[in-house]
Amino acid sequence: MSTHEPYIEMMAAQALGALEAGESRSLENHLAECAQCRTLSAKLDDTAAALAYSVEADEPSPEVRARILEKIKAETRTTGTPETGVSQQSAPSNVVPLTKPTRSFFRTVLKYGAIAASIILAALIIATVLLWRQNQRMKAEIAELNENANRTQTELARERELVEAVTGPDATFLRLAGTDAAPRARARLAYDQYTGRAVLFAYDLPPVPPGKAYQLWFISEGRPPMPGRVFTTDATGRAVMRDEVPANGRDAKIFAVTLEPEGGVQSPTGEKYLITPAS
Repeated sequence: MSTHEPYIEMMAAQALGALEAGESRSLENHLAECAQCRTLSAKLDDTAAALAYSVEADEPSPEVRARILEKIKAETRTTGTPETGVSQQSAPSNVVPLTKPTRSFFRTVLKYGAIAASIILAALIIATVLLWRQNQRMKAEIAELNENANRTQTELARERELVEAVTGPDATFLRLAGTDAAPRARARLAYDQYTGRAVLFAYDLPPVPPGKAYQLWFISEGRPPMPGRVFTTDATGRAVMRDEVPANGRDAKIFAVTLEPEGGVQSPTGEKYLITPAS
């Protein structure tokens, strides 16, 4: 149940005039903080007010009521209803005396009219709540679809970058072999010497211990190793890591992968797991 559900019930009760004082205070506090519920509450109040107005407008006017009463009196005289003090035996045996239905008639009409109006009001309030909930679900679904679309676009953009990195005219491909720490491990590195974009495809690396991660290094002659990004592998020891070679490291001829703290370090401290054969 969402946090709105109890208050939706309170708003429906309020529109029907059946909300208790304690719940009314709780609802007021919630409406002060929730814009969605304020919108729904206003719709329910408008629905109740519109129905109340229509019920009042349907009540007979004094002129119509007078004409109805006069017609009833005329019918009473025509049927020969006896006057006061005249013996009931003088009336024809097949005539049923009419009673005055004036006040009770209108009370009955208004009573059942009020009941019908309450039923209609309850139905309208329920319909309003259901439509509001449907609208909220649709908004949530649209937001989720937009999020999925944005995620897909981001993934497609990354895939385009990957393809460009490994198929561009300035792409360089290097093979990294496993060391004694991971003799079965291997990797291929593709990077664009012009843009610096790089993609590392690693295979059969050992699982990463907790708090650790693999880190790529760019090593140029006569300079300290330059740090690349950290990455982890899946359950099969595979990894695809995108990186960007720094401008002053694009002449690197040696690339290595070491095991480091998961946040990465500026200088290698861990054991090498992958390295280019040239080293």
